[in-house]
Amino acid sequence: MEEVKNFLNTIHPFDTLTPQQLDLLVSHTDIGYYQEGEEIVLNRFFIIIKGSAQEIQEDNVVEIYHEKDFFDIQALLGKKDAHFVAVEETLLYEIDKETFLEVFHKNSTFKQYFFQTISQKIDKLKEQKSLSQVGDLLSAKLEDIPLTPLYKVEASTPIKDAVKNMQHLLLVQKGNLEGVVTSSDLKKVILHAIDFATPIESIATFPAITIQYDDFLFNALLLMTSKNIKHLIVKKENTSIGSVEIGDLLSFFSNQSYLLARKVERADSTEDLKYVTDKFIQMVEILYHKGIKTRYLAKLVSELNEKVYKKVYDLTFGIDGTFLLLGSQGRGEQLLRTDQDNAFIVKNPADKQAALKKAEEFVAALELLGYPRCKGNIMLNNPQWNKTTKEWEETLLSWIEHPNETNMMYMSIFLDAKAVYGNQEQFENLKRILFDHVSDNAGFLSQMARPVMQFENPLNMFGFFRKARTIDLKKGGIFAVVHGVRVLALQYHIHNTNTVERLKEISNLGILEKSFVTDLIESFETLNSFRLRASLHNIQKGLDATNSIDVTTLNKLERDILKESFKTIEKFKEFLSYHYKLSMVS
Repeated sequence: MEEVKNFLNTIHPFDTLTPQQLDLLVSHTDIGYYQEGEEIVLNRFFIIIKGSAQEIQEDNVVEIYHEKDFFDIQALLGKKDAHFVAVEETLLYEIDKETFLEVFHKNSTFKQYFFQTISQKIDKLKEQKSLSQVGDLLSAKLEDIPLTPLYKVEASTPIKDAVKNMQHLLLVQKGNLEGVVTSSDLKKVILHAIDFATPIESIATFPAITIQYDDFLFNALLLMTSKNIKHLIVKKENTSIGSVEIGDLLSFFSNQSYLLARKVERADSTEDLKYVTDKFIQMVEILYHKGIKTRYLAKLVSELNEKVYKKVYDLTFGIDGTFLLLGSQGRGEQLLRTDQDNAFIVKNPADKQAALKKAEEFVAALELLGYPRCKGNIMLNNPQWNKTTKEWEETLLSWIEHPNETNMMYMSIFLDAKAVYGNQEQFENLKRILFDHVSDNAGFLSQMARPVMQFENPLNMFGFFRKARTIDLKKGGIFAVVHGVRVLALQYHIHNTNTVERLKEISNLGILEKSFVTDLIESFETLNSFRLRASLHNIQKGLDATNSIDVTTLNKLERDILKESFKTIEKFKEFLSYHYKLSMVS
């Protein structure tokens, strides 16, 4: 009896029952054994101890249940006509129907579980995975931790007087402008023999980099990582109320993202960089298992990857121009080191040949660091992706004038590009060519949107998986969201490249209902999370990252969430089909 109780306590929602209710169920529980192919008569509530069972409706297998999965409340309530068959030798706990329904109707929390929405199920999934740290890691704000008090001085104060009460840093006030002085700045005073009577503003850094008191700790970590600094001034509305140090955040998050960023900055060779980049996957795995949402994790990884690209650029390339990241890295959605996707805008036409020659060294260095060459050769060592501004203008106009499948793909790639080095305005002027020539062209947009319909929904018309085991998450849903949102961004002049940020702007414009956008973002997050989990599992086994997941490795709740996510994405595809009249596009 104690063994049954302990088993049930490990399964949600049985852990919500009172001790008396749990005892009642346990006292009316038997163990059933079923051979392969034997029917399981639905006169009780079943929980699989070992083995698996399949649900059959209208001669079709619609679901497979595994260890700790349970069934079937809908059948006990008379709301489903189905039968179950053991797929292999299977052991089940069998709970008496009347007793189960008695507890079901008396415990509202237990009962509500069986009728939850997708967002509620996702919350429960996080709890099941012991991700209670999600609340700490993602919802924790600067207001939740102690801040370091500020010591403020006027800009004209002599250095000697200003530093008397300094601890970690000084806040320097110069009119409405605020700056900071750190211990590193004081070293300059000694090294350069600066007169102590000199005003403190001479060694201050203006403006101080700030963050709001009600912002998230994770955003503070991102800001420090991107700016390569160790502290932030914290503001409450317009008033500076304290500072936060990198040590405070590192102790809270217990990860090495900031330290990795610093090591990238200090690297003097690709060999030094390789030592650092080899630790990226470990960092991703740690943060993933701590419950960081994939979109936030991708932001952090993107910051680190950008630093790596910039460092490799300095070490191997050095041609004056604008360096572009494309694909998932350009969108800020890369979680693991995938194929290189990059391009270059040569500033001086005289440097064109040198840029192509140096590009091979650049690409080879990235390959050494674990960033594989792009199979489609979309890299700056390819003359097609390494051009002068004038050549790029001609290329973009050519893509628009000849909208075949390949040129449409190239335009999509360019729309996701992000300039991480060089002249940002030069790049935006090029991208504006696409917006100016295409945004109002309904026929062109329809042709461009057509690929969202090329991959089949993994669910059949009854809402069940078409395949019993492996599902390609990218083809099944991720691509449709990314590309559909990309085309909408082009139509409505949204220059942000990140899919979630584009969706938020689309929502603000009233193109899609806010509630639907929330569900779509959550569904996109779910698919990316499952893809990351499968990839990390593969990498641990020495295999490559993957877009596919074996649904038999998911529990019932996870499979339900995955199905709901595909349903939401299918609704989005239906919207796109109507919006762009895709049924009329050949």
